[in-house]
Amino acid sequence: MEAQKRTQEARHFTVAKFAERIVAHPVTCRRWIREGRIKVLRLGRLVRITAEEVERFEKEGASL
Repeated sequence: MEAQKRTQEARHFTVAKFAERIVAHPVTCRRWIREGRIKVLRLGRLVRITAEEVERFEKEGASL
Protein backbone atom coordinates (compact mmCIF):
# COMPACT_ATOMS: atom_id res chain seq x y z
CA MET A 1 0.00 0.00 0.00
CA GLU A 2 2.81 2.42 0.85
CA ALA A 3 4.50 1.84 -2.54
CA GLN A 4 1.20 2.58 -4.31
CA LYS A 5 0.84 5.83 -2.35
CA ARG A 6 4.36 6.92 -3.35
CA THR A 7 3.61 6.10 -6.99
CA GLN A 8 0.48 8.24 -6.90
CA GLU A 9 2.34 11.10 -5.24
CA ALA A 10 4.96 10.96 -7.98
CA ARG A 11 2.23 11.36 -10.62
CA HIS A 12 0.41 14.22 -8.87
CA PHE A 13 1.60 17.55 -7.53
CA THR A 14 0.12 19.77 -4.86
CA VAL A 15 -0.20 23.44 -5.75
CA ALA A 16 2.75 24.19 -3.47
CA LYS A 17 4.99 21.54 -5.09
CA PHE A 18 3.93 22.68 -8.56
CA ALA A 19 4.75 26.30 -7.67
CA GLU A 20 8.12 25.23 -6.28
CA ARG A 21 8.91 23.27 -9.44
CA ILE A 22 8.10 26.11 -11.85
CA VAL A 23 9.49 28.80 -9.49
CA ALA A 24 6.27 30.74 -9.03
CA HIS A 25 4.23 31.81 -6.02
CA PRO A 26 1.41 29.42 -5.00
CA VAL A 27 -1.10 32.30 -5.16
CA THR A 28 -0.13 32.85 -8.81
CA CYS A 29 -0.64 29.14 -9.52
CA ARG A 30 -4.06 29.20 -7.86
CA ARG A 31 -5.01 32.19 -10.03
CA TRP A 32 -3.92 30.28 -13.14
CA ILE A 33 -6.05 27.33 -11.99
CA ARG A 34 -9.05 29.62 -11.47
CA GLU A 35 -8.50 31.13 -14.95
CA GLY A 36 -8.32 27.64 -16.49
CA ARG A 37 -4.66 27.89 -17.55
CA ILE A 38 -3.80 24.84 -15.45
CA LYS A 39 -6.06 21.79 -15.38
CA VAL A 40 -6.42 20.09 -12.01
CA LEU A 41 -8.01 17.07 -10.37
CA ARG A 42 -10.39 17.95 -7.53
CA LEU A 43 -11.71 15.75 -4.78
CA GLY A 44 -13.65 18.02 -2.48
CA ARG A 45 -11.17 20.70 -1.43
CA LEU A 46 -8.19 18.55 -2.41
CA VAL A 47 -6.49 19.86 -5.56
CA ARG A 48 -3.80 17.95 -7.47
CA ILE A 49 -2.01 18.62 -10.74
CA THR A 50 -1.03 15.62 -12.86
CA ALA A 51 2.54 15.09 -13.98
CA GLU A 52 1.32 15.29 -17.58
CA GLU A 53 -0.17 18.73 -16.92
CA VAL A 54 3.06 19.86 -15.28
CA GLU A 55 5.02 18.76 -18.36
CA ARG A 56 2.52 20.48 -20.68
CA PHE A 57 2.75 23.68 -18.67
CA GLU A 58 6.54 23.61 -18.65
CA LYS A 59 6.57 23.28 -22.45
CA GLU A 60 3.80 25.81 -23.18
CA GLY A 61 3.59 27.78 -19.94
CA ALA A 62 6.14 30.39 -20.83
CA SER A 63 3.72 31.78 -23.41
CA LEU A 64 0.81 31.99 -20.94
